[in-house]
Amino acid sequence: MRDLRQFKDNIKIIIEIYKNYMKQAAVILPYQDNKILMQLRDQKTGIVYPGKWGFFSGTMKYGEEPIETARRELYEEIGYESPDMLDLSVDRVAAPDETILYSFYCPLMNNISEIKLQEGFDFGLFTFEEIHSKQLFSTKANRHCPVIDHPYIEYLTKKLIMKRAGR
Repeated sequence: MRDLRQFKDNIKIIIEIYKNYMKQAAVILPYQDNKILMQLRDQKTGIVYPGKWGFFSGTMKYGEEPIETARRELYEEIGYESPDMLDLSVDRVAAPDETILYSFYCPLMNNISEIKLQEGFDFGLFTFEEIHSKQLFSTKANRHCPVIDHPYIEYLTKKLIMKRAGR
């Protein structure tokens, strides 16, 4: 038990060290029933993963806590303020940049027709199976578009399934 406490303390120290020089971001997975709200990124040069489906996310501002970033980004991107923002994961991801990602999930209480996309090209609710198919249909583009090809997508969706199942 002492070793486990020491391990957890060491992890906290390592995370604090990374915070000082690594990019940090928050990832948010709003869900409704067994579906996750995904964002189709704009097709712009200079942005990461243009024209691909991914999770809502954003870079932390200096002095901001991860949960503050998650709440701010969700509001900026879709105008939604969740009553509950729950921890999902903290991970170091190497691609496309060295980044610490703080992941959260929250219930989506609004009807999807009430959501106003303010960043990105399109959005939609998709099942885990649809997301893992790596191609999602955009009603706005009237075609299938690829999901970001990164193992983190599958990792977080599986983690959310386990959290929602109480495991």
